[in-house]
Amino acid sequence: MALEVLNVSKSFNELKVLDGISFKVKGNSFACIIGESGCGKTTLLRIISGLERADDGEVLFNGKTVKINDVGFVFQDDRLLPWRTTLKNIAFGLEIRNDEKALEKAKEVLKLVGLEEFENYYPNQLSGGMRQRVGIARALAINPKILLMDEPFAALDAQTRNRMQAELLEIWNKEKKTVLFVTHNIDEAVYLADKIIVLSKRPARVVEEIEVDLKRPRDRTSLEFVGIRKRILELLS
Repeated sequence: MALEVLNVSKSFNELKVLDGISFKVKGNSFACIIGESGCGKTTLLRIISGLERADDGEVLFNGKTVKINDVGFVFQDDRLLPWRTTLKNIAFGLEIRNDEKALEKAKEVLKLVGLEEFENYYPNQLSGGMRQRVGIARALAINPKILLMDEPFAALDAQTRNRMQAELLEIWNKEKKTVLFVTHNIDEAVYLADKIIVLSKRPARVVEEIEVDLKRPRDRTSLEFVGIRKRILELLS
């Protein structure tokens, strides 16, 4: 079982954004894509999700073309609907699919992210970290095969960001989805990922794929962690 991105290219008018991107992510593993801001990371995620069409190449999961229903998407901004409660925001994707058990399933995922006491709260009553947990829960509620995450913690302060990284790994350990997480934060990538895919400047190409064989929870001060961080910094320089 694997997610395969095969020779994907994309241009907008005369501007080439992605140039022959290829990589493979093992099923149920956690991979990070890292690159400079503006190098095409979000465009790549949109192509993988089916929200954008590639000019060339294809994206496969278990040897079949990825369909939009296979994918859960977590955005940098949480995109919660302000007139819906926490529970109803989580249930939204299920309701669109006419799932008769939408609220029941939403409550299950609400427990998974530890927000059951806040099911009747509205987005403006939640902290930034809590709102992102609702966004993660909403993506997981549809039971996707692949979870795509586009810099979901970028707007959070450092302390909240570190806490959310640890909480995300706890959720992933329980759910074991195939996760593809975009970031431009090197420490975040090394802390989270089994594999890190390093992209070049635009037009983006894969510079290197780094396997991260470190036990979790990871020590950000360890020699191994610092060594991987240094290698990525060299590749991005």
